[in-house]
Amino acid sequence: MSDMATTTALQEWYVEAPPPQILISETRLELWVTQNWRKMGAKYSWIQPLSILVPFLFSRVTSTYKITFGIEASVWKFVSTLLLIFLIFWLGCSIYRSLRSKGCKEIIRNLKDDMIRSVEIVDPTKS
Repeated sequence: MSDMATTTALQEWYVEAPPPQILISETRLELWVTQNWRKMGAKYSWIQPLSILVPFLFSRVTSTYKITFGIEASVWKFVSTLLLIFLIFWLGCSIYRSLRSKGCKEIIRNLKDDMIRSVEIVDPTKS
C-alpha cells in the first residue's frame, strides 16, 4: 500500500470532533466566577509571603542592631524575630491553602457538572 493510499485510508477513519462547549447565561457565569474567584486565586497565594520572607530573612541575618529612637538593640532583635515568626506562619498558611485550592480545570468541570444537573430532560414522545 502506498503512502497516499494509507493517508487517504486514515483520513476516512479520522473525524475531527468539535471542542466541547458550555452554553451558560451571563448572570450564571458571573455567579460562578464570584463564587470561585478566591478558590482559584488561592492557588498562587504563597508567592506574596515568600517574596517578603526571603529579603526579610537576608536583612535579619546580616543586620547589626543598635539603639535607635531610644529603644535597645535587644528589643529591635525581638521585634524582628516576631516578624520573622509571623512571616513563616503566613507562608505556611498560604501553602496549605494553595494545596487545598481548586484549579481552573476543576472549577470548569464543576461548572459542567452543575449545568448537566440543572438541565431538564424532556421526553418528546410525552408532549
